Amino acid sequence: MPKRLFIAVKVYPQPVLSAFIRKLQNHLKGEAIKWVEEYNLHLTLKFLGETDESAIGAIEEKLESVCRGFGPFGFKLEGIGHFGQRVLFINLAKAEKLGELASRVGESLAWVNPGYGSQPFKAHLTLGRIKFLKSKTTFSNLIKTEHDTFFQDAEVKEVILYESILKPQGPVYQVVRKFPL
Repeated sequence: MPKRLFIAVKVYPQPVLSAFIRKLQNHLKGEAIKWVEEYNLHLTLKFLGETDESAIGAIEEKLESVCRGFGPFGFKLEGIGHFGQRVLFINLAKAEKLGELASRVGESLAWVNPGYGSQPFKAHLTLGRIKFLKSKTTFSNLIKTEHDTFFQDAEVKEVILYESILKPQGPVYQVVRKFPL
């Protein structure tokens, strides 16, 4: 039976980021935005999609190999942005090592569902998916105001292979395996 898989780095929000997320949710409470729960915050390195369970062992071997040669590193969560009127996110700064890690993961797993999830890596932390905006002005003003706000430093010590289980109330991310850097 196939599993919906992705590889990611977990982000643990510190108090300043948590407070900012609550502020955003409060300012945009009348908008149709599906917010990512704080405990689900992550940076997707590669989305594999529906993957046959028989491939999981080989995926784990490749991830183990990539992570073995990669040490821990950090980056900054700084400023907010959006992809059109679809996704609201936090920008990342000094994230070159994250991009390098995503590239290595992507190359090593290009054979899994070829062509699927092959979009180039864009370092960002999704906060919410926008369904509809009633007040584009309020939204734009928030983006302008917080465009270069520093939220926190983040450290990456592991990569996680997740299964995404879709439920009516939202996705549940179940850890399949963690790979230390």
